[in-house]
Amino acid sequence: MLVIDPEECIDCGACEPECPVAAIYPEGALPAHWEPFVRINSEISDGLDAVNTLVAARVTEVPPPPIEDYRGVTA
Repeated sequence: MLVIDPEECIDCGACEPECPVAAIYPEGALPAHWEPFVRINSEISDGLDAVNTLVAARVTEVPPPPIEDYRGVTA
């Protein structure tokens, strides 16, 4: 997994086509349904314990739907 430090990013867009799952968006173009993950991703540099804590809080706050509901969903 490639992690891009938002403080060092120069918004050149070179990383976007390199992402195999199309998960990189220009600042301001992030789809609303991905917004909660910005904070989670920003904690990666603090280690997985920090990320796991935020993910657990997110799942408690908004439980994911059954897996059947994810079929056919695109970013």
